[in-house]
Amino acid sequence: MPIEEAPFLLSVNCRNTRHIHDAISEFYQSDIPISCEGPPGRPVELHEYGASAADLRAMLTELLTLLVFNEKVDSGDIVILSPGGPGKEPFSSMENPGVFTLSSIASGAKNEIWCTSIRLFKGLESRIVILVVPDLTHENEMMYVGISRARNHLYILHSEDVTKYLIEKLGSDGATEH
Repeated sequence: MPIEEAPFLLSVNCRNTRHIHDAISEFYQSDIPISCEGPPGRPVELHEYGASAADLRAMLTELLTLLVFNEKVDSGDIVILSPGGPGKEPFSSMENPGVFTLSSIASGAKNEIWCTSIRLFKGLESRIVILVVPDLTHENEMMYVGISRARNHLYILHSEDVTKYLIEKLGSDGATEH
């Protein structure tokens, strides 16, 4: 028997830091205002990669090495999201980044990083999200869902074609270009 209740509106963001919330707000599409109760957190980092899969691989190798080895982040606290996931470009033609293995399932194995599509990760969250944006095919929905999956740190790796769009949307207040 169905339960009939009035819709419960979620207007307070309790998942994300304020910097991530500010980035989410740029892609939020509703008349219901939302606020954030989280801590300020780190600014969202934007990283432009070159035209080849090797350029993305080099950037991922550097970022994952920094997180796992320098900052001592457990590899299970990191997820890489993209519109198509690991079976589509730019990942399908890319070798593993350094000592790390990209896995289509979350296994928790040492130096194994979960890599999946934004759509499959909808409803889930991770301490650290590396969002790979190769193009603007489904920008608003995909960007909103992808960004909102990050609880503490968000890194957006993007192709040159996407740079201008992201700078215009996110500005320089809550996001830093690297």
